Amino acid sequence: MLIKNGTILSPATQEELHADIRIKEGLICEIGDLSPVDGEELLDASDCMIAPGLVDVHVRFRDPGQT
Repeated sequence: MLIKNGTILSPATQEELHADIRIKEGLICEIGDLSPVDGEELLDASDCMIAPGLVDVHVRFRDPGQT
C-alpha cells in the first residue's frame, strides 16, 4: 500500500513532514517522495494528518444502556 501526499506528524521529534509512506506486510518500509508500483493499492491522504496511535481518551467502557 502507498499512502500519498500526507502530512506526517512526529511527536518524538516535534516535526511535520509532507511525504508518502509505503507499507508492506503491515510495516512501514519507506518514507519519502515515492511512486506507486504495479498492482499497489494507493490511498490519497491529501489534507490528512498521519500520526502514530491516536487514542480517544474520552471513551467510556461499561455495559450498554448505562445500567
